Amino acid sequence: MSLVATYVRATDGKFYKDPILSGRGWFICFDDDDPVELVISCRSKKKPEGILEKIGMEHTPLRYRGIAGRMFGKAIKFTDAESWFFEIENRVNPKFITEHDGIAKKNEIHQGVFYDPIK
Repeated sequence: MSLVATYVRATDGKFYKDPILSGRGWFICFDDDDPVELVISCRSKKKPEGILEKIGMEHTPLRYRGIAGRMFGKAIKFTDAESWFFEIENRVNPKFITEHDGIAKKNEIHQGVFYDPIK
Protein backbone atom coordinates (compact mmCIF):
# COMPACT_ATOMS: atom_id res chain seq x y z
CA MET A 1 0.00 0.00 0.00
CA SER A 2 1.46 3.32 -1.02
CA LEU A 3 1.71 6.13 1.48
CA VAL A 4 2.48 8.75 -1.17
CA ALA A 5 1.67 9.09 -4.85
CA THR A 6 3.84 7.27 -7.37
CA TYR A 7 4.69 9.09 -10.60
CA VAL A 8 5.96 7.27 -13.69
CA ARG A 9 7.48 9.18 -16.61
CA ALA A 10 6.33 7.85 -19.96
CA THR A 11 7.91 8.14 -23.39
CA ASP A 12 5.72 11.21 -24.04
CA GLY A 13 7.63 13.03 -21.27
CA LYS A 14 4.61 13.26 -18.97
CA PHE A 15 4.42 11.98 -15.39
CA TYR A 16 1.44 9.69 -14.78
CA LYS A 17 0.20 9.49 -11.19
CA ASP A 18 -0.33 5.96 -9.86
CA PRO A 19 -0.54 4.31 -13.29
CA ILE A 20 -1.56 0.75 -14.00
CA LEU A 21 -0.70 -1.09 -17.19
CA SER A 22 -2.98 -4.02 -17.90
CA GLY A 23 -4.23 -6.55 -20.38
CA ARG A 24 -6.42 -9.61 -20.26
CA GLY A 25 -5.35 -11.59 -17.20
CA TRP A 26 -2.40 -9.39 -16.15
CA PHE A 27 -1.45 -6.00 -14.75
CA ILE A 28 1.63 -4.01 -13.75
CA CYS A 29 1.54 -1.71 -10.75
CA PHE A 30 4.02 0.68 -9.13
CA ASP A 31 4.53 1.24 -5.41
CA ASP A 32 6.46 3.57 -3.14
CA ASP A 33 8.26 0.85 -1.15
CA ASP A 34 8.29 -2.24 -3.41
CA PRO A 35 9.74 -2.73 -6.89
CA VAL A 36 7.49 -2.69 -9.94
CA GLU A 37 5.17 -5.70 -9.84
CA LEU A 38 3.79 -7.79 -12.70
CA VAL A 39 0.74 -9.87 -11.71
CA ILE A 40 -0.60 -12.64 -13.96
CA SER A 41 -3.73 -14.70 -13.34
CA CYS A 42 -2.98 -18.39 -12.83
CA ARG A 43 -5.73 -19.02 -15.42
CA SER A 44 -3.70 -17.17 -18.05
CA LYS A 45 -1.24 -18.91 -20.33
CA LYS A 46 0.83 -15.73 -20.69
CA LYS A 47 4.47 -15.71 -19.61
CA PRO A 48 5.97 -12.69 -17.83
CA GLU A 49 8.78 -12.18 -20.33
CA GLY A 50 6.30 -12.26 -23.22
CA ILE A 51 4.09 -9.58 -21.65
CA LEU A 52 7.02 -7.27 -20.94
CA GLU A 53 8.44 -7.76 -24.42
CA LYS A 54 5.06 -7.05 -26.04
CA ILE A 55 4.77 -3.69 -24.28
CA GLY A 56 8.42 -2.81 -24.92
CA MET A 57 9.43 -2.73 -21.27
CA GLU A 58 13.14 -3.29 -20.66
CA HIS A 59 13.77 -4.62 -17.17
CA THR A 60 16.13 -6.17 -14.69
CA PRO A 61 15.87 -9.94 -14.08
CA LEU A 62 12.45 -10.96 -12.77
CA ARG A 63 12.17 -12.07 -9.14
CA TYR A 64 9.30 -14.46 -8.47
CA ARG A 65 7.17 -13.26 -5.56
CA GLY A 66 4.61 -16.08 -5.23
CA ILE A 67 0.90 -16.77 -5.59
CA ALA A 68 -1.84 -14.76 -3.90
CA GLY A 69 -5.46 -13.83 -4.47
CA ARG A 70 -5.75 -10.71 -6.65
CA MET A 71 -8.60 -8.84 -8.34
CA PHE A 72 -8.55 -8.19 -12.08
CA GLY A 73 -10.48 -5.41 -13.78
CA LYS A 74 -13.99 -4.91 -12.42
CA ALA A 75 -14.13 -8.39 -10.87
CA ILE A 76 -15.41 -8.47 -7.31
CA LYS A 77 -13.75 -11.73 -6.35
CA PHE A 78 -10.17 -12.78 -5.85
CA THR A 79 -8.39 -14.93 -8.42
CA ASP A 80 -5.16 -16.81 -7.78
CA ALA A 81 -2.30 -14.98 -9.47
CA GLU A 82 1.47 -15.19 -9.68
CA SER A 83 3.59 -12.09 -9.33
CA TRP A 84 7.10 -10.95 -10.16
CA PHE A 85 9.15 -7.96 -9.03
CA PHE A 86 11.56 -6.11 -11.31
CA GLU A 87 12.97 -2.65 -12.03
CA ILE A 88 12.16 -0.83 -15.25
CA GLU A 89 15.07 0.28 -17.43
CA ASN A 90 13.21 2.43 -19.95
CA ARG A 91 10.25 4.77 -19.92
CA VAL A 92 6.75 3.35 -20.24
CA ASN A 93 4.84 3.69 -23.49
CA PRO A 94 1.69 5.63 -22.52
CA LYS A 95 -0.50 3.62 -24.90
CA PHE A 96 -0.20 0.72 -22.43
CA ILE A 97 -1.29 2.79 -19.40
CA THR A 98 -4.87 1.68 -18.84
CA GLU A 99 -5.55 3.61 -15.61
CA HIS A 100 -4.00 6.56 -13.79
CA ASP A 101 -4.98 9.31 -11.35
CA GLY A 102 -3.81 12.24 -13.43
CA ILE A 103 -0.93 13.68 -15.42
CA ALA A 104 1.50 16.26 -14.08
CA LYS A 105 4.66 18.14 -14.98
CA LYS A 106 7.57 17.52 -12.65
CA ASN A 107 7.53 21.10 -11.33
CA GLU A 108 3.87 20.61 -10.32
CA ILE A 109 4.69 17.64 -8.07
CA HIS A 110 5.73 18.39 -4.51
CA GLN A 111 5.71 14.94 -2.92
CA GLY A 112 5.87 11.41 -4.21
CA VAL A 113 8.00 8.61 -5.58
CA PHE A 114 9.35 8.92 -9.12
CA TYR A 115 10.08 6.25 -11.72
CA ASP A 116 12.06 8.09 -14.38
CA PRO A 117 14.47 5.80 -16.24
CA ILE A 118 16.94 7.49 -18.59
CA LYS A 119 16.04 5.43 -21.68
